[in-house]
Amino acid sequence: MSDEERTKEKRRVYLCSNCNGGCSSNSNTSSTTEEMKNLLTTYLGLSFSVFLGLLPKYSLTYVTSLQSRNRVLALRLFEAEEQLRQVRARRKEDGRANARAAEILAEHRSAWLETERSLLNRLEDAQAVVSELRAQVESLERELLVARSTTAIVASGENAVARREKTEDGEEEREEEGEVSEEEVDEEERVLLYEEGDEEGLELDEMAAILYQQSLKMPLLSMDGHGLGTQNNAICHSTDSNWFGPSNSSAKPIPDFNPWQSLNYDSVDPMGDLKHVTTRESPWKTDLESSCVPSKMRVLEEELTNLENLGKGDISKIPSLMRKQAKRYQSLSVRIDDLCKRMRASDPYDPAIGAELRIQRQTEFLMEAKHLRHRATETRVKLNTVQSETLNISIFSFGEEFTPEAKLRTRRSLDSIRNNFKEIQRNLEVWLARILGDLEGMSRMREYSNMW
Repeated sequence: MSDEERTKEKRRVYLCSNCNGGCSSNSNTSSTTEEMKNLLTTYLGLSFSVFLGLLPKYSLTYVTSLQSRNRVLALRLFEAEEQLRQVRARRKEDGRANARAAEILAEHRSAWLETERSLLNRLEDAQAVVSELRAQVESLERELLVARSTTAIVASGENAVARREKTEDGEEEREEEGEVSEEEVDEEERVLLYEEGDEEGLELDEMAAILYQQSLKMPLLSMDGHGLGTQNNAICHSTDSNWFGPSNSSAKPIPDFNPWQSLNYDSVDPMGDLKHVTTRESPWKTDLESSCVPSKMRVLEEELTNLENLGKGDISKIPSLMRKQAKRYQSLSVRIDDLCKRMRASDPYDPAIGAELRIQRQTEFLMEAKHLRHRATETRVKLNTVQSETLNISIFSFGEEFTPEAKLRTRRSLDSIRNNFKEIQRNLEVWLARILGDLEGMSRMREYSNMW
């Protein structure tokens, strides 16, 4: 149906609506309508025929190409709509998965928070327990230190009293017999004081102060772990005649006065006769050569070389094991020597160093010395293992290829190597023990002085 036919139909419908149903009764109007329809149909047919006749020659090919293109576009549209539906479905699934993941994460987060709170509570409880235990340990250490100090003081006092009574009894007997002079009595008393100081574990400077005071015939001052005590130094330099004034050598001692007043006094400057005192340097002032370890290592190297020249078969495995052990001792001795060098570089007894820095350095040196002692213990265990292995090899490896002289020389070399190892181990352990004793003595003396 063309546009003209549609226009006519609309006009007819409009006219019929205006007639209010009059068209149904009017036959003329219906016949006219039929004629109009036939005329319109004829017109449309003629116009379509004219349109077909006026089409270009190759228009049919254009129509087919347009139809094929239309089909392709329709197919693409269908595919695009299908992809769009899939994308929407995936978005819905992803949304549901994200919501589920958020729920799971929220549950886990709450569980994690509860676990964190419980761990924090446990940590606080553990810290409280640790602080209580530390306080108990500190109190017990203080009580133990006080008990040890009291016991040591009581024991030293009893020993000193007993020794002094014995000395006085011996002096009275010898004076009666006329065999001992005053100088010999003085010498014996100084030796006695030295032995008492050694037994009580005094430091070298304390014993030197005791001997110095005794040689000058002065009463002893109290010790505080660093030589002379905290008393007024003016006592030592007093010019009172009761102390340093000239006295009559023939005068007898008065019982009510100091028993040392009857002796001749020298000036304050001389140190007196200290020939009997065996000087002892601090162990950390000893170098590596003084410890006799390098000389033992050289002898050990010579023995290992001789053993390599004698070794045959399984015996040749022994020098390699021994050299590994020798390297362990070499490394340990170098580390101990390095510790001593650093201690010599920062002297713990230096009064110019502050108290906190001195305590810090002493603590560092003490911890490192304990670590080296642990290393020395491990080296001893390895030495026992190496000796057992070498003993097994030496027992089962002397075959017929060894002459009696070679067997004897090999056994002597092995015995010499074992003895050298034992001496090296002993020297290193003694060296470390002296260093530890010196450092621990300084620490104990500092704690004791802080307590009192």
